[in-house]
Amino acid sequence: PFMNGTINLSTGPAELARMTGAVLLPVFTVRDGNGNYCVQVGRPLGRAGTEGAEYFQSVADEYADQLTPIVVEHPECWKSWEMVSFEATSS
Repeated sequence: PFMNGTINLSTGPAELARMTGAVLLPVFTVRDGNGNYCVQVGRPLGRAGTEGAEYFQSVADEYADQLTPIVVEHPECWKSWEMVSFEATSS
């Protein structure tokens, strides 16, 4: 789930992190009111002890959870969202 819908995310970064044992850190870049870029490094993604599809789902869910407040706070930084196909989901 992402912002009252769903979004497809690549599993490539999660697969590389899993294969190499690297920590997967999400990085978000936004502009402040003065036009300066601010880089935010999020919490590590992927629940310990998960494997396979469960691991990839945990990475996607955690990434979406961390991305949502940034998009809400800085909507001007996200272009072409109207081109993303969101599908409504029920809880």
